[in-house]
Amino acid sequence: MFYQNELQHSGIIWLSLAIAVISAFYSKRLWLVPLALTLVLALFYKHLTFVGAAILLFGFALAKGQQFLAGKLKALVQGLVVIWCLALAAHLLPGFNNLHVLDQVYTGPQSLPFTLYLNLDKPMLFFALLLMLPGLSKPQAIPAGVFQSAGEQHFSFSNPIKPLVMAMLVIGLIFIAAFLLELILFEMSLPEWWWLFVINNLLFTCVAEEAFFRGFVQQKIMEKFSLRFSPKQAATGAVIIASVLFGLAHFAGGASYVLVATLAGVLYGFTYLYTGRLTMAIAVHFLVNMLHLLFFTYPMAKPEMMLI
Repeated sequence: MFYQNELQHSGIIWLSLAIAVISAFYSKRLWLVPLALTLVLALFYKHLTFVGAAILLFGFALAKGQQFLAGKLKALVQGLVVIWCLALAAHLLPGFNNLHVLDQVYTGPQSLPFTLYLNLDKPMLFFALLLMLPGLSKPQAIPAGVFQSAGEQHFSFSNPIKPLVMAMLVIGLIFIAAFLLELILFEMSLPEWWWLFVINNLLFTCVAEEAFFRGFVQQKIMEKFSLRFSPKQAATGAVIIASVLFGLAHFAGGASYVLVATLAGVLYGFTYLYTGRLTMAIAVHFLVNMLHLLFFTYPMAKPEMMLI
C-alpha cells in the first residue's frame, strides 16, 4: 500500500530535510537553516518528540565540541558520536516517528514485498559528521603515493574512460554475485512510487551511509594506517576494512547479502579514494541501487522463485 495521504500531510518535513542535505554540499553553514526548519516541522507534526530533539541536540553538541578538544578526550568524544550515529541508523533511540509511506508493495511477481519509511533519525548522522568534519562534503586531496607512485593519476573529468569502465565492470560483478548467491533474478519494473525511492535512497540513505563509511570510517582508518604503512597499503586496507563494516551493517539480509554489500562497499570505497569526492561515492551507490530496482527483483527474489 502507498500511503499518499500521510505523505501529503507530513511530506514538507522531508522536503525541508532534502533541501538541508543538498545545501550542505554548497555551503558550510547554509544547511543549518533548513535543518532547523525540519526539526521545528517535525515537532509540530509529531514526527519528533522533545526527547528526540534533545537527543539530536546532544549529538550535534558532541560533534561540534570535539573540535575544541585534544588527545584521548577528543578520541573519546568522537567515539561517543560514532555510537550516537550507529544508534540513530539502527533506529534505537526514542523520540522519532518515521513516516510509513510504503507497506508490503511489490515491484514484480518474483520479488519479495517491500516496505519503506521516510526516516528522520538516520539522515541526521550526516549533519553530525559535518559538524565534526567540516570539510566532509568538499573534495579531498588524494594522498601522495596512492596512485602517482605507479605512474597513475587519480580521476580526471577530462579523461574518465578507464575508471568508468572499471566501475561498470565491478557493478556487473556485484549483480552477478547477487544472482549466483540466489538473492536476485532479472525482472524489469518501474513502480509508481519510483520517484519516492529516488528521493529517499539518494538523499537520505546513500548520503548518510557514504558520509559515515567512506567520509568518516575509511578516512580515519587511512589516517591511522598511514603512520605505519605505505600510502597504497594504508588506502587499500582502509577501503577493505570500511567495506567489510559496511557489509556487516547489512546483516539483516543474511550472510549472502553481507557478502554482496561488502563487494559493493569496495566499489564505493575506491570511488571515493580515486576521486576524492563524497558526491561521487554517493552517485555510484545510488546508481547500483537504482539499477537493482529497475532491472532486478527488489529488494530480493522470492525464495520459491529460485527453485524454478
